[in-house]
Amino acid sequence: MAWERVPLAVRRSIEDHLGLGVVATQSQAGGFSPALAARLRLCDGTSVFAKAIGPDDQSGAPGGQGYYRREAEVSSQLPSTVPTPALLDHWETGGWVVLLFENIEGTNPVLPWEPRQLDRVLAAMEATAKALTPSPLAAPAAATPGGTTHWRDLLAEPDRFGRLTDRLVPSTRPSKNGAVKVTARHAESSRPEMLSISTT
Repeated sequence: MAWERVPLAVRRSIEDHLGLGVVATQSQAGGFSPALAARLRLCDGTSVFAKAIGPDDQSGAPGGQGYYRREAEVSSQLPSTVPTPALLDHWETGGWVVLLFENIEGTNPVLPWEPRQLDRVLAAMEATAKALTPSPLAAPAAATPGGTTHWRDLLAEPDRFGRLTDRLVPSTRPSKNGAVKVTARHAESSRPEMLSISTT
C-alpha cells in the first residue's frame, strides 16, 4: 500500500509521533500484508521504516492487526544484540495499528542465492539464535506448530529439502551428506526455550 492511500488522519498521526514532516516515501514491496510498509524520509534528512494496517474490513487480511500487535510486543523486548532494526514506537489510531522502526539500508537477496549474501544471512541467523537463547520473553515451545520443528520436517522429507537446496547456486549447493548434516545440526539445537518470531 502506498503512503498516499493511508488515511490522512493516520498519516498526520505518524508525523505527529515523529515530530517531523514526511517529504518522500519509498514503498517496500514483497510482503504478505496488504498494508503500509514504507521508508519515510523526513524533513530533517533522516529516515524511518513505517508499517501500518487498517481494520480487517479495509485491509482484507483477517487477523492482520493481531500479527502487528504481536510484532510490536516481541520487537519491544528484543535485546540489542539481535541483528534487527529497533522498534521506535507503536500505537493505534483511527482503527489502524502503526509501527515505526529504525531504517536500515539494504536490498533483497538475489535468487538463486549468491555465496556472499548467503553467508551473511546464515551468520545473522546464528547470531540471532545465540542472542535469543534462552528467550527474553514468553514464547511457545519449539514443538508447537510454527516453531522450529520445520528443520526436522525437512530432514524427514528429503524431497522437500532437495527443492530448497535447488534454489542455491551450484557453488553453494551442499552435497547430499552435507545437507543432512547441516539440517541435523539445526534440528538438534532447536530447543523449547528458543524464541519463535513471525514476520508479516
